[in-house]
Amino acid sequence: MNPMTPTLLREKAFPEHLSYLLPLLFVALVGLFCWRLPNFEFSPDEGGNLMKAALLNHGYPLYAEIWSDQPPLFTRLLAFLFRVVGPGVLAARLLVVFFSGCLLWGAFQFLRVTNGIPAAVGGVLLIACLPHYVTLSFSVMIGLPALALAVLSLAAFAHGRRRRRLGFLALSAALLALSAFIKGFTLTLLPVFVVGLLLDREAGSLRQRMTMILVWGAVFAGAALVTAWLLMDLSSLRLLLNPHVAARDVPLYQKITLDKALKPARYLLVLAVAGVGMAWSRRHTAAIYPALWAVVTTLILSFHRPVWFHQALLVTLPAAMLASEIFNAGPWLRARFAGPWSGWRTKKAALALGLVGLVLIGAQIRRTYSSAEHWVKDESQAERLEDMRLTSLMAQRAKATRWVVTDRPMYAFRAGLLVPPEMAVLSHKRVSVGLSHGQWMMGCLMRYQPEQVALVCFPWPEAKSYLDANYASLPGREGRTLFLKP
Repeated sequence: MNPMTPTLLREKAFPEHLSYLLPLLFVALVGLFCWRLPNFEFSPDEGGNLMKAALLNHGYPLYAEIWSDQPPLFTRLLAFLFRVVGPGVLAARLLVVFFSGCLLWGAFQFLRVTNGIPAAVGGVLLIACLPHYVTLSFSVMIGLPALALAVLSLAAFAHGRRRRRLGFLALSAALLALSAFIKGFTLTLLPVFVVGLLLDREAGSLRQRMTMILVWGAVFAGAALVTAWLLMDLSSLRLLLNPHVAARDVPLYQKITLDKALKPARYLLVLAVAGVGMAWSRRHTAAIYPALWAVVTTLILSFHRPVWFHQALLVTLPAAMLASEIFNAGPWLRARFAGPWSGWRTKKAALALGLVGLVLIGAQIRRTYSSAEHWVKDESQAERLEDMRLTSLMAQRAKATRWVVTDRPMYAFRAGLLVPPEMAVLSHKRVSVGLSHGQWMMGCLMRYQPEQVALVCFPWPEAKSYLDANYASLPGREGRTLFLKP
């Protein structure tokens, strides 16, 4: 027996262990951070997503009664989690942390299969340093869970491409279909797989590649149709599309563009360009997939309004995968420094390139950390205390309350109460496009006769006049007033 066999086996197993250790370490740190954070709400989307799941568990059907402009899968997962462990903000945030760990594991697998261990480790570190990635990893928002399944789809595709196994391709297609039923923006990956396979000669002969495209496309279509049949109906398509189409014409959103969303990631984008150059010089064909993903999403989002900060991940995530190529420069740098001293100019150039890369990575980490710190501390202590006070007042009257009307559903959720199903999501977009207005709010008040009302996010002059005349008020600071039905 070869005495080196145990050592070789350990060396072979180490990368696989590393693919689990890095995501698990990230999940543990972010989960601990999330557990210790006192923030009442990181984004209004949190309250809407939590309330939809709570209403679903109380028997109100999604879309037919619960208003939602997003696909249903994450709401279903959240509702199932609440049935198992009970409704809670922390449980929901930890579910998103889990998805974040899956994303990092999928990215490691894709980069390891296509580009080697150094690129996989570097890519995971760069993704963790993306603007807003850490904060989105513990916020109850649907963008990152959708991207997690999309990256897992890429990882399965990489294994199928390397081993010529159609089973992995089928898994890849099914994962992307599920991803689109969390948030539809991952459909931008559809042309990436198709065009990528047409251009990727390393994936096999043209006939083999056409077979792979047909199998992948058939499984994707089948998985999408089955999921839609199980979770949706045709009438829900109007809710999914109309608010987003109407928002493109809102004057306020015309200045919320892609270039502003990408500005915090400019150092990473420079590294991504360098990674593309290195991949081209090495004839690294698999880099075409993250490159196509970045290009396709950039073109689409350039004509889209508004482009929110979480949508920028559609560009920065594949950019981080491309930038991971620079971590394969280690052997080249060692070769330059190991040469004779007569080549001092080459050594100086290699040293300069290495330092520039480190400076750019450090600058990106600094910008990301500053952004995350600002977002976490954006909620002042006075606002947080006032939010908790209002929630406590609501909870004290929970037994005598059937409905709470509020434009901030997090109040009702934390108090263990429900809002009317059509008020589960009162987003800025919904109000801006006119789907929710003063007369609509008055209709909700008259129809449900809520025992408690808290309107703090948007001006509702008609509703507030009615509340002043017909409800008792408990004034608070920071604009937090609770109206109680006598």
